[in-house]
Amino acid sequence: MAGSLQDWRGHAVVVGVGGIGAALIADLHHRAPGLQVHGAGRHSPSLPLDLSDDASLAAFAHRLRSEFQPLRLVIHTTGLLH
Repeated sequence: MAGSLQDWRGHAVVVGVGGIGAALIADLHHRAPGLQVHGAGRHSPSLPLDLSDDASLAAFAHRLRSEFQPLRLVIHTTGLLH
């Protein structure tokens, strides 16, 4: 991922759209205008994800592979890492 954030093109996903996630989404919109930034989480209507549900994780992974290419960046902000 060479170059500055200003030069990045493609998709970025922030998992967790609470305070930290929302702030990162806003900052990425400003710093990386070429990225399409998406928030994923239980309460995200555009990219729903329940980290405690295997079917939700599988659907999320499938959607990322099929619709969000090139995927340049994923940031996980939920605090749940297992």
